[in-house]
Amino acid sequence: MPTARSTVTTLPDDIADVLTAAELARNRPIDLFRNLRTRTVKGEPLPPVFEPNPSQLLKILNALSRHASKEYLRLMADDERYIAVFRAWLLQMSKNPQTWAKCIAPLFLVLSRTDIAVDVLADLEIGRLARALKNTVVGLNFSVRGEVEDAYREFQDWCKNTLFKRNRRSYVSSDESDKDKPSESMMMSK
Repeated sequence: MPTARSTVTTLPDDIADVLTAAELARNRPIDLFRNLRTRTVKGEPLPPVFEPNPSQLLKILNALSRHASKEYLRLMADDERYIAVFRAWLLQMSKNPQTWAKCIAPLFLVLSRTDIAVDVLADLEIGRLARALKNTVVGLNFSVRGEVEDAYREFQDWCKNTLFKRNRRSYVSSDESDKDKPSESMMMSK
């Protein structure tokens, strides 16, 4: 039985306002993600201010896909708390893929443009979670199967041809060397 939360398709004003092309051009992911990320107050973890349902998440992902610049996505990727939001969405989608099916391909498409540091990609297991979710959708033969496979392929190609080749890190260590470089298989197929 759908809940009242799951039937609401509009976004709260403070979320909708920061998803316009003009606002996303300001390159301030904090305006959106401060509402979507978990928070810690006095050492206690708190849930996000706003947890979108599938229709709302689709609007968020479509806005990011259409209007977020490379700079916006880079700033978003450089804050691990924001990438943790994507991890949480991947986990949520994996638990109930049928409910979130229409959001899976758009999520992969946003990730396929996001310059995530390879250590963050590995630490948060984004590649492994994305692959497992894609395999679930393929195995269950959802109507969005083709879209999901295509979007996942774009994400996989982005990782292989861009992220892994650049080997950009979220931190720089004075003793960093290639032996510390996470392997492609480590990030995509754990």
